[in-house]
Amino acid sequence: MVAYWDPPDGVRPIDERPKMLHETGGSFLDSLTGTHAIPMFYALFSAQRPLRFIELEAATGTSPNVLSGRLRAFVEAGLVTSRSVRPEHYRARIY
Repeated sequence: MVAYWDPPDGVRPIDERPKMLHETGGSFLDSLTGTHAIPMFYALFSAQRPLRFIELEAATGTSPNVLSGRLRAFVEAGLVTSRSVRPEHYRARIY
């Protein structure tokens, strides 16, 4: 016998909730489960300080192309922030 749960009065079933909620949650989960995402988040949050691109690359073993694409997606999703720093001889970003 299968039991069905009826939501209380006034509570809409999940399939009637706004589509945007599902899209936002889906894109967030895609960001978290993408290639190298977990090692990147681990490196970023366990360091407890801003990391330079090259430090993040060394910590995760991720190729520069993949790393820059994933970081761009994280910044666009609002999961991490990025800012530019300028030492004397080169320009760098920290995350």
